[in-house]
Amino acid sequence: MRIILLLSLLASSILHAEILAGIAKVDITDRTVPVNDPCYAKALVLTSGETTAVFVTVDAVAIGGIGRIGNGFLANVRKELGDLADEVIINASHCHGIVRSDLQQLVVQAVRDAAKNLLPVKVSAGNGSESRISENRRMFLKDGTQTDMRRAYSMPRDEDVVSTGPIDPQIGLLRLDQTPRPAYVALAAAGRLLAGARILGHWQPAPNAHVYAFAAEPDGERRDVLVAWAERDVDWPERGKLRLAWSPPATLKPL
Repeated sequence: MRIILLLSLLASSILHAEILAGIAKVDITDRTVPVNDPCYAKALVLTSGETTAVFVTVDAVAIGGIGRIGNGFLANVRKELGDLADEVIINASHCHGIVRSDLQQLVVQAVRDAAKNLLPVKVSAGNGSESRISENRRMFLKDGTQTDMRRAYSMPRDEDVVSTGPIDPQIGLLRLDQTPRPAYVALAAAGRLLAGARILGHWQPAPNAHVYAFAAEPDGERRDVLVAWAERDVDWPERGKLRLAWSPPATLKPL
């Protein structure tokens, strides 16, 4: 009898991620006025060790300055979140939607919801440059004055324009991948090795340890396959931290 030993440590040794991420969104559209498209507030919570950062994007024209959102919005959100976040960044998408008057409470709730659904992730960051899309509406004229480009305004003649204001061409990218990738590899391996499998039995050599035996035909060849893993019935933040010392019986001869 040919035996393959597949130690599936999906939940014990490969879920050790240093960064946790959670996301949530909430509809912030003021439905008392005509609506074309809904507006949302979206929250991303990143936690590493004892540090938590919160990123929020709001479908509004601005955070303070103009529009419905007051200048003290960011400070009020930070205060209401309290110890939940060490850093809070809020960005406006600059769309011209009308947001609800209880936006602050909605944003705080979205952040709290995101913080309740943290998962281990791998974080990657990158940046690029694109100068062909953005434009600065501020125009500097030869007579020393300035004007803004707006559809409702009359425009100066081309020969009267010296230059336009600067733009920021940098594009930043933050990518969050659920980890660990070895889990996907192990799952794929299990699928290949358990092709046409028939279960032979279950063995529990120790509490929280599980071993299943299968008769299978991986790669078209008749073999017996053992799948072993260890896990406790705990909430997600404690998952993947159990390690058990276990050796196959001496009578088994893994390939």
